[in-house]
Amino acid sequence: MAPIRCKGFVCRLKSFHRVDSPGENILKDTMTLNIVNKRVEKQSGEFMLNEKSCGAVVFHKKDDSIKYLMLNYEAGHWDFVKGNVEVNESEKETVVRELKEETGIVEAQFIEDFREAIAYFYRRQGLTVHKEVVFFLMESYTDKVQLSFEHVGFIWLDYRHALEKLTFKNAKDTLQKAHEFLKKNGIIKPTE
Repeated sequence: MAPIRCKGFVCRLKSFHRVDSPGENILKDTMTLNIVNKRVEKQSGEFMLNEKSCGAVVFHKKDDSIKYLMLNYEAGHWDFVKGNVEVNESEKETVVRELKEETGIVEAQFIEDFREAIAYFYRRQGLTVHKEVVFFLMESYTDKVQLSFEHVGFIWLDYRHALEKLTFKNAKDTLQKAHEFLKKNGIIKPTE
């Protein structure tokens, strides 16, 4: 297969491999990576993928108490519902799809005016990936969860215990902002 020149366009390949060639950005179809709807850019002499996911801080109210949904990922960390944005999908459509796929929850609604974006870098098969994740806030009308194959466990926790359970600092920061937003807007009591 002939190499494809890549200059910051949206890649629609299923695989590629970095080919070192002086002065040229060349990708070759040889290494399996799922990069649909991800941008590829050359930064500091290497190719970098830009990836976008969307997710939600999901809560459930019952008898004057509020619990947050934590998912245990196969890698061992605890985090929120989230997943990659698919082609022609809005951020909120992604969240609704991911919530249903990962937890089976369909009875939920967005809490308007909460949108928190985080960004970080990680490595995948030798390439640097810049990932942006946009989180929304959703109220679930059920606490029944049917986990997908992507997760090994789940738990509903009050704010303090959820904050302790989350693995990553950016997730803890997102939960803090969501909880403060709920208090500020009178959705939960200021004492919770």
